[in-house]
Amino acid sequence: MRRLTRLAPVLALALLTGCAVGPGYHRPEVDIPPQHRGAPADTVAPSLADSATRSIADLPWFDAFQDTTLKGLIGQALAGNHDLRIAAARVTQARAQAGIVASALWPWFGLQGSAQRQQISEDVIDRPGDQITNYFDAGAAVSWEVDVFGRIRRETWAARAEARAAEYDRRGVVQSLVAEVAAQYFTLRELDERLIVARATLESRRGTLDLFTKRYKGGVASRLETSQAEADLRATAAAIPNLERQIAITENAIQVLLGRSPGPVPREPLVPSTPEPRPVPAGLPSQLLERRPDVCAAEERLRAANDRVGAATAQYFPTISLTGFLGGQTRDLSSLTNPGAAAWSLAGGILQPLFQGGRIRKLNQAARADWEATAETYLVTAQRSFQETADALVTVVKLREAVVEQERRVDALSVGLRLAKSRYEGGLSSYLEVLDADRQLYAGANDLAGARGDLQRSYVQLYRALGGGWDADVTPAAGGAAAE
Repeated sequence: MRRLTRLAPVLALALLTGCAVGPGYHRPEVDIPPQHRGAPADTVAPSLADSATRSIADLPWFDAFQDTTLKGLIGQALAGNHDLRIAAARVTQARAQAGIVASALWPWFGLQGSAQRQQISEDVIDRPGDQITNYFDAGAAVSWEVDVFGRIRRETWAARAEARAAEYDRRGVVQSLVAEVAAQYFTLRELDERLIVARATLESRRGTLDLFTKRYKGGVASRLETSQAEADLRATAAAIPNLERQIAITENAIQVLLGRSPGPVPREPLVPSTPEPRPVPAGLPSQLLERRPDVCAAEERLRAANDRVGAATAQYFPTISLTGFLGGQTRDLSSLTNPGAAAWSLAGGILQPLFQGGRIRKLNQAARADWEATAETYLVTAQRSFQETADALVTVVKLREAVVEQERRVDALSVGLRLAKSRYEGGLSSYLEVLDADRQLYAGANDLAGARGDLQRSYVQLYRALGGGWDADVTPAAGGAAAE
């Protein structure tokens, strides 16, 4: 018996190193394009032209967005956003759950004790004095399911993969938060520019109406010209409250993203200008499979599904368990610690399922079907990442061209307004021609503000599509890699 006790740990170690049944993991083959569609040669910065693997997504958010106010807003959002805190709690929960599952790999030790007093029927004993008996036991107990065929290991690997997926989900929330704050901020600045244009136009049209009113009273201008001037003034005046309403709503949305109550967003006065063309290297499409949090999360869930197939397969094989006890047993509680009361036991068990009404077969079917669905989800997520990147690239390029044309349009309309005023002052046309030119310039300036805002937001969308912005652990002060 003593030799068997010495060999027990060795035997248990040999059983523990048994194989884990079930399929090994292989990433599904993804149809990866050779390069991103819509990425012309001029989107590669000269300093990066020698490396096709570089991408703007390699930049941390505080380098990708150079606006000081925007940097501050993103930093505050990363510190206070409630959705991000929820995602962080989900990561902690998933990691704890993985630890719970992994605990089954180890022996369970504990202390146990019991006390029993019973009266036995006189019909089954020889001496009436032995009718009432006591029984006490106390000691250490151990139980262990030996994971010979890898069921517990597979379940542990699946839980750890789910925890990694939860972490990628958190990174996805960070990425979305950074992009959303930036997009809302650029929308706010677009509205600021539209408001500047509207107020400047309002002042100009107020002066025009005053002039026409005086001319009309002097019998020089017609009532039609005065009415048109007043109508244009009222249209511009009506646009200002609507812009102020949109600005307030956008400010409220930004403050909520920061984890605060609705309120104004302090910012520097806007000087309308066109965003300078910036290099937008996209890198290789294959990098998206490693960089985008949604793709990485989908793959981790695929790993988990693969391990659940292995755990289901292990259900076909025997379950081996070991139990042991070391302590004392006695009828007299006072003698429980005496050497004569010492007791121990060591037992092993094996259970081989033979018939369970098709339960194990259905478990395997369900696990394999889940793997197939998860694999398709991964492929769809990967293909969507290529599509979003291609869409964002072509959007950046074409919006850049549109902004240039809108600038030329505004320049032409400005010239047209000056010429219309000259013709009017020279008596060659009525002031209605001036009013029409002024309307076109106001519309063109508004369109230019919208095009500039669209271009800024397209840079944000491209940055997000390429998988940038999630590394919240990198700060401007640290400037290093994120800590895992």
